[in-house]
Amino acid sequence: ENPNLQWESALNFDLGLEFGLWEDRITGEVTYYRKQSSDVFLQIGVPKYEGFSNYWDNVGEILNTGVEFQVTTRNLTGRLQWTTNFNIAYNYNEIQSLGGYSADAIAGGTNDTRTVIGYPVGTNYLVRFSHVDTETGAPVYLDINGNETFTWDPADRVPVGKVLPDAVGGITNTFKYTQWELSFLFVYSIGGNIYDSSSKRQLGRVDEWNKTTHIYDRWQKPGDVAMYPRLTLDANNLGSTTPWINTTLFLHDASYARLRNLTLAYNFTSDLAKKVGMKSVRIAFIGTNLLTFTKYPGIDPEIARDFENPTDRNMSPNIAYLTPPQEKTYSLSLNVSF
Repeated sequence: ENPNLQWESALNFDLGLEFGLWEDRITGEVTYYRKQSSDVFLQIGVPKYEGFSNYWDNVGEILNTGVEFQVTTRNLTGRLQWTTNFNIAYNYNEIQSLGGYSADAIAGGTNDTRTVIGYPVGTNYLVRFSHVDTETGAPVYLDINGNETFTWDPADRVPVGKVLPDAVGGITNTFKYTQWELSFLFVYSIGGNIYDSSSKRQLGRVDEWNKTTHIYDRWQKPGDVAMYPRLTLDANNLGSTTPWINTTLFLHDASYARLRNLTLAYNFTSDLAKKVGMKSVRIAFIGTNLLTFTKYPGIDPEIARDFENPTDRNMSPNIAYLTPPQEKTYSLSLNVSF
């Protein structure tokens, strides 16, 4: 219990602009926001000999800011109608103060993220991976000064990667012709990284875990140029494949574009609907998550690990750990009104 806890405080500023052009053939809005938070609740870790492992304190100062843009265009308005809706957003947050605490005082998730001043909440805090040694198959790291070393040292950890993407958004195109309607929605994320925490256990170390096919690109004999280190039974010293030794080897580009929704529908004419005793009838075929374009080698670039602890969820927004992918679905819908 901390008797000195007090309410968080925040200064908010929002600015928006709506517009319409050419008799609203083009409409849209631009929004800017800024939120400066002080006395933010943060869970501080302490040695267990204190009698407890963590406590809450008002120590954080966090800046949240971003720009969001949305535009709708009516491209065709005749017998064939075509409408496009496009949106894009840039959102950023930054830790500005930790009240004197170190980055290691506030950890989360699978021990690979931290709160670091000048970076977003949950920034990956890792030792940089350089390459696999061609003669021994051992991982080679970079120390704090950028020099190559075979030794993993927590003192060499640095903030790396981007927790937050450069931009996220979507684009929807809708076509209407007589009673037919076709629409498709693409969503996208540009920039940002995913840390695949499960790969530490699926690549390199020989144990009870099933391996992924990426293990074929491992070191096997002197002279091999490989992505991943040699297979080993040594669970303590191989470095990047040891569960709690985290490096950039498993930090991946999280950019993607996904066909989220495809709908083909037919709307009965009022006369036809009346013949079957209805006011209106609409039948539609719907496909969800049909296509995904990404360089991410894991299962799903849009899925992060779901922790039971809310602090872990907030601290590890880009950590993947055997999370099931979003399913691809096909469905048929029938909407009627009497």
